[in-house]
Amino acid sequence: MLTPEPRVAAPPGEVLPYPKGPIRLLLRSPMMLFRLGMGELLNNFHLVILTTRGRKSGLPRHVPVEYRMHGTKVYMISGWGTRPDWVQNILVHPFATVQAGSRTYGAKAYLVEDTAEILRALFLFRKRAPAVYDAIIARLTDAETVEVKSLPDLAHQLTVVRLDVNHEPQLPGIKRDLTWVWGVAALFFGGFIAVQVAQRNGRNTD
Repeated sequence: MLTPEPRVAAPPGEVLPYPKGPIRLLLRSPMMLFRLGMGELLNNFHLVILTTRGRKSGLPRHVPVEYRMHGTKVYMISGWGTRPDWVQNILVHPFATVQAGSRTYGAKAYLVEDTAEILRALFLFRKRAPAVYDAIIARLTDAETVEVKSLPDLAHQLTVVRLDVNHEPQLPGIKRDLTWVWGVAALFFGGFIAVQVAQRNGRNTD
């Protein structure tokens, strides 16, 4: 079991509000896309499906999470500290399953406490869009603005999780069980086009 060290929380008015209702459903919508067979598309946007073991139920729990990879290490940043269920779950049961595109990995999770490693994760996230992620980091901390030289002073306010993926999967991931929808949609669309063509040909012969 992982025991998190005490952290300095940002003032309540500065952090992102915890997602509820429609926002929560929207954040979980990538799981539906994964079930539709669009895992590779999600992976292009650095989204994976993380499966943890429920700390109370013991059952597999799935959540889409943004990630960055460094070698065999996967880094994730929790926007709400240790409050999200997936973070609470790995603090009790550290083994997880990661589904990235068509690939499935087993992983062991760690809450990162080393400042240098937290900074490594932050730089990986900032690499493609520094301005965007600096604004996000500012919302997650008590900083009004964020720049490279201020990141070390903010590291202790951020919750970073590292997954080491050199493990066999111990938890079942979600299934791509809705790919049949595409076939049905193709048949429906093909039938619609055929009807339209037939109607047009019928009008032309009148």
